[in-house]
Amino acid sequence: MHQYESDTWYDQNGRITFTVSKGLLGVGFSRFEWNSIRGIKTGLVSGTIIYSAIPGKMTEKTIEYLAPFDLCQREEDYRVVWKALNEL
Repeated sequence: MHQYESDTWYDQNGRITFTVSKGLLGVGFSRFEWNSIRGIKTGLVSGTIIYSAIPGKMTEKTIEYLAPFDLCQREEDYRVVWKALNEL
């Protein structure tokens, strides 16, 4: 799990833009696409997904991701939250 989190990237709205997690196939950009956009500092990047919310009916949706992209520091986030909770 640590490996997945160490290479799961998010946009400024919290959307996953890239992940190596095998449980999230089809989420975010492919490795090839990600390598070409990961360094973008500002602006929007669009990605199109095709999914099936209803069996047998495929739907296409374009998602806009807001740069810059960042890693989640979940362990540090938990430390901060637990510290705050213990101070209540």
